[in-house]
Amino acid sequence: MSMAVRIQLPPHNYFLYHLMKTSLCVIAAYTNVTPEFKLREGWVEFRNVVPTIFAQGLKTLIDDVVRNNQFGSPVRLTTGDARRLRSKRSGYVNTIVSPCVRREVDVDCILNNYVNWFIKDTTRSLNELSSALGVFRNGYPKDPGTYSVLGSFLPEFVEGLRVFGATEGVRGSVKPDAALFRNIKVGIHSIFLGLLGLRISRVFYERQRTYAVHLIPSDEAIELYARELGLNTLAGRDGRYSRIIKNLKRLRALTSDIVTLTYIALMQHTVGEVEVFELIAGVNRWEIINYGVRALHPLPSFIDELRNLGKRGEVALRKLQSLIINTLNNERTEIVEPVIRSIYQGLNGVMSVGEACYIISRLTYANDDEERQKLTGLTPIDVNTICEAMEGTLRRLSHGGTS
Repeated sequence: MSMAVRIQLPPHNYFLYHLMKTSLCVIAAYTNVTPEFKLREGWVEFRNVVPTIFAQGLKTLIDDVVRNNQFGSPVRLTTGDARRLRSKRSGYVNTIVSPCVRREVDVDCILNNYVNWFIKDTTRSLNELSSALGVFRNGYPKDPGTYSVLGSFLPEFVEGLRVFGATEGVRGSVKPDAALFRNIKVGIHSIFLGLLGLRISRVFYERQRTYAVHLIPSDEAIELYARELGLNTLAGRDGRYSRIIKNLKRLRALTSDIVTLTYIALMQHTVGEVEVFELIAGVNRWEIINYGVRALHPLPSFIDELRNLGKRGEVALRKLQSLIINTLNNERTEIVEPVIRSIYQGLNGVMSVGEACYIISRLTYANDDEERQKLTGLTPIDVNTICEAMEGTLRRLSHGGTS
């Protein structure tokens, strides 16, 4: 017997919206359901849900996330979130959460405990999931457990109570007051989906600065693949989104932060199926510092300048992307590191554009090593185009332009 599950998402200007849609996208890819994502209207429906198949797919997904390192990176929640989750609840909610919360929250532990509970009686769990998340009204009041919303789910509210990505606040107010924030409620099912979204999408973390980057599949990509191409092609184990995350994890191990962040910017602006969120994710609070085309400044401006140069700019852009991808194939970083670093430092004023271009030239077409020339693929025209785009970016930024 098949079932249907319908979930209403939070408003689009909540970070929790992006986390939950990511989780539901990947869950749909793993569980062989018929998905319908009406993200503009704010809801998701799974049809033709076969409980035994759904249980197997959900278990496989959590194993891939927690044990097999297929997605994302571990996440450390705030001390405030640990305090919220430490408060006792009754019944199965306490059984899922309590063993995972000591001084800090073990996110992977909660994910494992939840899925183990869920698959004990999948039909019951699916019915409860649909009932608990069927209506969003200042949170999910029907979601068992009833915790105050985690700060990690709504980091946009932390500083100045500003509303992320919107000019209008919750229910029309320009800035929601603190009481409204505290009154937003979540429960075990929305906590699971939120934590899973955090865990899947965390692709970069720099501990000293508590700087994090999350990569979220775009609304347009999710709806297109759900409707026409199959979500497994996007978010399954070998899907496009999944491969981008795997590449980022390998790049992080092979290269510097600058190369990794440049690849993230290229994926957002050339593939167009993912969106970037930059956060300060400390132990006391989380705050979104940039998102979408404004993230990873000034790289988006540089990519736009290359595109504005027409065909030669597009060619140079593809070759820069290939240069990074080839590093994953041959694990040789002695070229990509100084090339990407020179571009980055030129854009940030650490060195002049002339100095950056000289270094790039000597590393690529003006190098006597023929093998090195083949590895880079950059011609004199490509390097001149890159330098022209760097100069254009700096002019734009000096006049107050943005990405």
